[in-house]
Amino acid sequence: MIYHKSIGFPAHFRRPVGRFPLHLTDHVKEQSVRRGITLRSHIDFRDLDIIEAGFEGTRLNHILVRMVHDSTNDVCIAIAVNKGRMVAKSAWLCHKFDYHTTLNESPYARP
Repeated sequence: MIYHKSIGFPAHFRRPVGRFPLHLTDHVKEQSVRRGITLRSHIDFRDLDIIEAGFEGTRLNHILVRMVHDSTNDVCIAIAVNKGRMVAKSAWLCHKFDYHTTLNESPYARP
């Protein structure tokens, strides 16, 4: 099941806390160079917003995060989660004031 912050996360969702190493796939490395994104070697959950969370049963298996990139853009990073290991799969820039007010809610579960 996939949940979106605008709709709500399930009661069993526990936001990751602290700082984790961020492992980068070759794909996300190529994207970041092509898109002018600097990805850090760690991700700090105190400095970002969780937009989406995916679960297999009650186990968190992916998250989509959004954080400040520069004065104009935020960066969104799709992260696979496996036993606490964070693997960046994709990254893109999003204008700071683009809040996706036209969100299609149909793919998302309701808590």
